[in-house]
Amino acid sequence: MLKQLTTNNPYTLPDDIFIRIVYLIKGYDRMKAEYQAILDSSPPTISETQVTIYDKKQVNPTEAKAIKLSKLSDEIYVIEQAQQAIPVMYRKGVFENIVYGTQYPIPDRRRRSEWDKNKAKYIYTVAEILHLV
Repeated sequence: MLKQLTTNNPYTLPDDIFIRIVYLIKGYDRMKAEYQAILDSSPPTISETQVTIYDKKQVNPTEAKAIKLSKLSDEIYVIEQAQQAIPVMYRKGVFENIVYGTQYPIPDRRRRSEWDKNKAKYIYTVAEILHLV
């Protein structure tokens, strides 16, 4: 589990928001795949319209897909847009560290603090764009 920087971190978030944002970023690949799968799927036929058991309202599959696409698109956009807040040389390493847990590509261990600060800034920026801070 990723932990927040606690010393000299201007990008500290409440723990619940930090965890929520980290898991949102971790789901990036799944969201991209799901988004593409919805785009690639065929439109539903009339017989595929469902009636829910609880409220007896008809669910329009096309409308449900459109809502899902919109939500996924918004979340993917936020994750990608927040990367603009950190320098280009850190983007791939910070993203892969959060999503896959890979080590930073640092030849010099003294620079680890720069990577950590940029990771904190990236996570904070996602939260800012989502209006959680």
